[in-house]
Amino acid sequence: CFVGGSYGGYAALMSSYQIPERLRCAGSFAGVSGLDGVAERWRNFRFGELSVARIQEGEARRTSSPIHNVDRIGVPLLLVHGDVDRSAMIEQSRDLAAALEAAGKTYRYIEQANGDHFLSLEAHRAEFLSAVEAFLKAHLGP
Repeated sequence: CFVGGSYGGYAALMSSYQIPERLRCAGSFAGVSGLDGVAERWRNFRFGELSVARIQEGEARRTSSPIHNVDRIGVPLLLVHGDVDRSAMIEQSRDLAAALEAAGKTYRYIEQANGDHFLSLEAHRAEFLSAVEAFLKAHLGP
């Protein structure tokens, strides 16, 4: 099972459709699911166009965006995201959860109220770690 946070969460989501035959599950804390949303947000910052230029465009960007590859996701997913995350906006996980639901995929979504990008609150860290433990036990065994 591939589990990660932030960029690691994005990488876990990517693995769920790029190498599903090598996994039983994947978990993402505050992972990006759509590079279009990242590019749009970065444009609002000083020198944002320089950052956006580093993100793939066209079909390559779609291929690298889990939200556009939900039909290819081949393992159960765990999504955890704080609703006041300013690094990876909550819509990244909300939109992915909605797409997973519409596609009939197996997933669990946890939205942490007043949660940030860093699991700063002890209660959020405990919730995340407990969810990961249960998720791993369910998909990998004891």
